[in-house]
Amino acid sequence: MFSSIGVLSGTPTAAGTYSFTVMASDTLGATASESYTVTIGPPLSITTTALGNGDVGTAYAQTIGATGGSGSYTFSQTGGTLPTGLKADQRPPSFSAHDHRGQLLVHGDGDGHVGRQC
Repeated sequence: MFSSIGVLSGTPTAAGTYSFTVMASDTLGATASESYTVTIGPPLSITTTALGNGDVGTAYAQTIGATGGSGSYTFSQTGGTLPTGLKADQRPPSFSAHDHRGQLLVHGDGDGHVGRQC
């Protein structure tokens, strides 16, 4: 909703592209209008709901995915304790292979360790 001083504010409740026209008028009756389009993106959410189990002495790599929001994503650990020997690596994989559906099948961690995620 617009305020009388031309501020558009509120909390969007649905993603989508919206078009609207705004008209301004002065005390002498002059008017001007402009059309606008605004895109509201979906909220950011993490898409990975579970991680696979690992074995002692065997390389492990899992990718946590996200969708929505804006721009690129940055992940960080905010609680708990990672298993000894595992780290949350901010570096991109040194290589990856994708099947025809775009799913990550093989992930290299940049240190030569390779894991599978199916």
